[in-house]
Amino acid sequence: MPTIEAFKAQMSKGFARPNLFRVGISKVKVDKIRNYQIACFQAQIPGNNIATTAKDIGFRSVAYQRIYPDTILGFYVGSDLKELKFWQDWIDIIHLQNTNQWAYYSDYVGQVEVTQINRKGFDTYKWTLHDAYPKQVDPIQLDYGTNDAVMTCNVTLTYRHFTHNKLLIANQKEVEVNDAQPLYAHDVRTDLNKINPMIELRKEGWKFDRKTISQATLIEMYPDWERRSAVERADVLKLYNIEGLSKTGGALHMVTTGVYGINNEEEEEDE
Repeated sequence: MPTIEAFKAQMSKGFARPNLFRVGISKVKVDKIRNYQIACFQAQIPGNNIATTAKDIGFRSVAYQRIYPDTILGFYVGSDLKELKFWQDWIDIIHLQNTNQWAYYSDYVGQVEVTQINRKGFDTYKWTLHDAYPKQVDPIQLDYGTNDAVMTCNVTLTYRHFTHNKLLIANQKEVEVNDAQPLYAHDVRTDLNKINPMIELRKEGWKFDRKTISQATLIEMYPDWERRSAVERADVLKLYNIEGLSKTGGALHMVTTGVYGINNEEEEEDE
């Protein structure tokens, strides 16, 4: 039977705190992001639901669709009501009241991030809601009897799907010893990658930031580079706009300056 000592040993790293989080909204102007992060007093980590069929004759219930339930954000509202106005303006973009027309989907969707923070102030996990937009702004009750209350605004968001990433501190030792600024690295071991490392590149490549990456980053993300086929390597190079490189050579011999996108020294010497 488990003892209290076993429980304490298992939870030696402590518990996650639901009051330590940060919310980021892509539609917020850069200079206002911090204000909305402070104003957001309530958020939800998105849940997971699976739609299943009715039980068949063998008492099996088969999964056939993944469901992404709506999530709710809560905001303190300032005296200028800007937090409330932000969400109402977003809904006005979706539906044009004057003409009773609806905007194109790509014109009103955005991205919302919910980040969990530990007690040391470091980011530990991040959930990203893709193609998110407000579905409902709850009515706000006004009452003479609420003299000491603060006005709040609750917003229901719907979204296409979400991704989640465990955030790892790449310079952990420097942070602990020298109090350096933490540099975060994302864990790329997603559900699709567990099935086939190349599926996410070929089918879900639109989710990735198509920027040139460093050699160290590529090796960290694809430690089995040497064992990958030429087609798989070509997919990776194309994804990150890496041009002018051998698609079959090993990662360690592709470039020596630390940044992809230029010819390697071996090719220059051959010329």
